[in-house]
Amino acid sequence: MSDKSDLDSSRSSGIHSSSDEDNYDHPVAPPNEDTSKEHYQKYIKYLQLQHGKLEQRNARLNESNNVLNAQQLKRSCKRPLKVTSSNMISSASQPSSAGLSAAPSTASDSSKLNDIEKLILGSVKKYAITTEMFLPNKAIFKTECPDPPTDISNPNRYAKKSTEKDKLVTELYASIDFVLHPWMRTNIFYNQFGTGMQQARSSFINGLRSVAGSIFNMPNEYFMSKYDCISVLQVTDLIGWEAGKGKVYDVFKAPILYPDNVINVKRAFKNWLVIAKIIKVAVCGKMSLYPKACGGPPPYAKIWQLANCTPGLIAFGVTSALIMFGSPSSSCLPIKNSREMKFFVVKWTHDRIKDIVQQINTYVFDGIVKTQLNNTPGTMVEDVTDSLDCVMAALDDDSDSDVLTISLPSEPPVPQTFNSFTAPTIHNDPAMPSTSSISTRSLPTAATSHAVASVGIQSVQEIPKDFLADTGTSNTKAQKKAARGKRTKVPVDDADICRSSCNASTAK
Repeated sequence: MSDKSDLDSSRSSGIHSSSDEDNYDHPVAPPNEDTSKEHYQKYIKYLQLQHGKLEQRNARLNESNNVLNAQQLKRSCKRPLKVTSSNMISSASQPSSAGLSAAPSTASDSSKLNDIEKLILGSVKKYAITTEMFLPNKAIFKTECPDPPTDISNPNRYAKKSTEKDKLVTELYASIDFVLHPWMRTNIFYNQFGTGMQQARSSFINGLRSVAGSIFNMPNEYFMSKYDCISVLQVTDLIGWEAGKGKVYDVFKAPILYPDNVINVKRAFKNWLVIAKIIKVAVCGKMSLYPKACGGPPPYAKIWQLANCTPGLIAFGVTSALIMFGSPSSSCLPIKNSREMKFFVVKWTHDRIKDIVQQINTYVFDGIVKTQLNNTPGTMVEDVTDSLDCVMAALDDDSDSDVLTISLPSEPPVPQTFNSFTAPTIHNDPAMPSTSSISTRSLPTAATSHAVASVGIQSVQEIPKDFLADTGTSNTKAQKKAARGKRTKVPVDDADICRSSCNASTAK
């Protein structure tokens, strides 16, 4: 009887405990100042029950995680995970299946973000080097691409601010992968694009400092990041900057951009070798300056399939050359390259600019190393208020053609054999062609005028027609006549006769 009574009492106590647990399972209001002692006890028991339930749930989650870790397949990072029946979640781990199903989606989202970041960084580097060196205004990113797109090679795009803005928008959309176009208007994309441009520009400038000494033929310590090269007189003379003036720095008054460091607006950017070396470092790597260097990752010129320079790429080289001579703490040097960009876009089809671009293309993309230039010193010009307009107007001016000195070789040039050679017509400062002759998608390259330089006369851009017609022809006839007069009779033997007869038969 006692056992039966104990069993009944235990059952009754279990029933009461379960009923108490159900009672305390309901939410209990937190106690306040007027709460009784019984309410405090109910609230404490309620908290204890909630704590126990959380511990049980954590234990079940840990067990299911251990099971999943044991069932997870070992895989390579290069191959995606294949979902099979062996790694399916069992029914015992169903309570945590909802939380675990979010893990693959999170991984796929992170991989997509990484791919997008790589696309952005790739577009940033190409845009900063070949188009615009500095970040455009935020309004450019918020603007839709014009339909149809603006002709970015048209010189008239600088006529109005609206056309210039359309040109910037078109260039931006053309430089960025179409996959990223839906994100271009977001603030996140703009901030990430700006950060990427700053990092790409800083990385290139720091890399350029290590080889700047060989580019400018100056001590390499002048170009270290912590060296104040503005304090060196030789540097200030090259960039044309005077301390204490408080004026805006004028790029077109930098002697380093002119032959022999002498400013002459007719010969702007004729010191092209310095610019070409900087461009080659940017698109081909630092070791491309040395002929015997080989190996390494593929250069940007190969990745981006570059074969010619763009106005933005040349403006990038000009601005980088001037930044090399700037002090880290000085703000006198240019922070924008819009003026150089405008100059090369407007005068891109001019014969002198075409010759400069052709020489830069040959040096950068054909691997031809040139150690010295035969440039004729120019004359000084008076100061002008708007140097950009002055330089562009000087290119079209034919009145001062005697600035250049033409020197013909004293001896006849060594005869060279060409498979196909057609002498181009040499003009005396022709006028700018019409805008319809400029291609819409690709910028024009120089014509075959460089073939004349390979025959004998180099670095000559202007030759008067009457000089070429009279002097060149008379000199050639006089040389031939003198050569015939200097011939001496040589005894001819049988072997010579045989050789001459063989040559005659071969010619026939």
